[in-house]
Amino acid sequence: MSGGGEYPYPKYTWSPAGGWWAKTKNWQRKTGVALVALAAVAGPIALFSSSNHIKFPAEERRKLTEEDDAGEKELKTSSSRTEEEPPGIIGGLF
Repeated sequence: MSGGGEYPYPKYTWSPAGGWWAKTKNWQRKTGVALVALAAVAGPIALFSSSNHIKFPAEERRKLTEEDDAGEKELKTSSSRTEEEPPGIIGGLF
């Protein structure tokens, strides 16, 4: 109905993925073994990388700049309001 099923194909064709209509034995077990091996290799690398991370001064300056910017925003919003102004719509939040 949709394609007509499996058509004849050459038996000598090789592919790392298994070729046409690959039905490899124990594919689930092999996939599980590959995932465990990947985790066994990537896990220690990630732990080593995080323990040996070096923060450069630029990162510290950026952090301080973000804190200063937040402080400036608070100063602008608090200093722009006068004593005579009524509070905003929702209890003085706006």
